Amino acid sequence: MRFGPPPQHILCQTEQAGCGICCGAENFIDRGSHAHGMRFKKRTQLVEAADFDISKLELIKDQLLEEEHPYILSSTIPTCPFMGHVGPHQRGCLIHPSRHPEGLDIRDISVHDQETCAGFFCTAHHVLTETEVAIAQHVPADMYGVMLTNIDLMKSLRRVIEGQRVRTLQPFDIRQMRWVDFWQRVALFPFVDHSPERYGLVRLKKSGETSRATLSRLPLEESRRRQPIHRLIISLSLQPEHIEQYNQLVELVEDAIRVL
Repeated sequence: MRFGPPPQHILCQTEQAGCGICCGAENFIDRGSHAHGMRFKKRTQLVEAADFDISKLELIKDQLLEEEHPYILSSTIPTCPFMGHVGPHQRGCLIHPSRHPEGLDIRDISVHDQETCAGFFCTAHHVLTETEVAIAQHVPADMYGVMLTNIDLMKSLRRVIEGQRVRTLQPFDIRQMRWVDFWQRVALFPFVDHSPERYGLVRLKKSGETSRATLSRLPLEESRRRQPIHRLIISLSLQPEHIEQYNQLVELVEDAIRVL
């Protein structure tokens, strides 16, 4: 496999957060903060204790792959056990060459290979605007990967904000907004779909098959379904069961946007 040159802005890591989606960081039935914390803590402790000894790391890889297998959502998605804590609130590659004392790249022992690890950059690098990237960089650290790769969420959120403010947003605007207050409100939204298969607009089955999440049972006019706020509600993994719940969510989203 051959990859092109890296993008101008690499989004895998920020100063506050790390993604790890392409490493399978979110490919678990239980993706709660406690489960993630315990999982990444164990991985980090084991890998750091190996001190970059290849033979020890290969044994750790086999051990973790076997232990974590029952908790994996889809076996078709490579889930690398070398993804762990690289900072207080950051997850990232524990065997990345930037962490190796001699700068060696030993990622051929991962579930991918060195070339893929070094050269693959997800869709977000190519389709998100600078303004949408700025939005992604203002989500809570433990949500960064899920939000960054939820393309529809980033774009719908930008469009809803622009619609409320009746102007085009720039990255500077994003940096001035009250994102902590906004995400705290979003965390309290009702009617969340807690199914482990739900990732925003997508449902992922254990077989690896995907389908789109919809609100097709709600009696909505087509014009309402075309509105950015409609896609935003679905992208947030919200699943209202009747029109009253849907209208309540619309009001909650609009109120949260006004907080910004």
